[in-house]
Amino acid sequence: FLPVVATRPWIAMTGAQVLGHQIELSEASDKDSLKEASQESETDGEASKARAIAAFVTSAAFHSVMSLCVKLASGTFPTAQILWARYTVQMLVTSLMLWKKRPNLNLPRGLKILLLLRGLLGMSSQGCHMLSLKMLPLPDAVSLHTVYPVFTALLAPFTLGEPLSAAAVCAALCATVGCSFIAQGRLSRAPPKGQQVRLGMGIALLGALNASLTYLLVRKLMRKSERAIDPEVVVWSYSLTALCVLILALPLTASSFVWDASASAWLALISVGATSVIEQLLVTLGFRGLSATAGTLMLTLEAAFAFVFSALILKETPRLQTLLGAALVAAAVTVSTLRKPG
Repeated sequence: FLPVVATRPWIAMTGAQVLGHQIELSEASDKDSLKEASQESETDGEASKARAIAAFVTSAAFHSVMSLCVKLASGTFPTAQILWARYTVQMLVTSLMLWKKRPNLNLPRGLKILLLLRGLLGMSSQGCHMLSLKMLPLPDAVSLHTVYPVFTALLAPFTLGEPLSAAAVCAALCATVGCSFIAQGRLSRAPPKGQQVRLGMGIALLGALNASLTYLLVRKLMRKSERAIDPEVVVWSYSLTALCVLILALPLTASSFVWDASASAWLALISVGATSVIEQLLVTLGFRGLSATAGTLMLTLEAAFAFVFSALILKETPRLQTLLGAALVAAAVTVSTLRKPG
């Protein structure tokens, strides 16, 4: 018996010792499980952030393409008709997507109010943006529109409770300075048009403020702490609200509609709606994985895309100021992407 006890000491343990040993093993197992769960959570968080970044970059590209299509279409069609084309296509596409997906549309009253406000602010922002595109050169209008990250960085702590960091504010200011350089690079070459230029710049800035408020609402709707909403529902309600406003304004705008237009003009008009659907779905999905400040900062890449498209398609020669502005925007977005959330 003694040799057995010597080789197998667990036989000589008391009941308390065995119980204590089991508790230690259980605690060690729990720690390992918590560590694995934490690692999986971090991996999921990084993957969600990467998907959100990809969504925002692609959305910025499509928004810039949409701005180019608006610029081309505005030479033939009035702003109201362009808005009709955009929101009609958005409504048709998202309605088809919802019909196939059949999500739960029984939403609380509070969320319905937020969706209504998102639609009203989003339409007013896009209306201002399209008017500025008609009154200003493409890079100018897009660059002035992209000052909304500064508004977002300042408003997010008060409206969403998101942290306000010096790095986020500096990155937003850097992106805005870059956008202004791009605009100045264009304005210094274009002859001034007096009142039209000043009015166009004021309208563009108003659109930027409304865009900031819109993205704050989208972030509130899509973040994980709130009830999950499908991006298609957000875009569909946005389109429905905009179309209701356009119907009310139809008696004042219908007389300006143009029907005798070239095929290229109609193609540009339809492309406004097609590109806006993709852009809106991606930006709505992106706000599920990034904060309002970081997301809107990513969207300033549309100014850089607008510069590229104006050079390639509109055959406009870039200036050193424009290149410097594009570099500042890229640097601000890079800092925002690599910065750890605070």
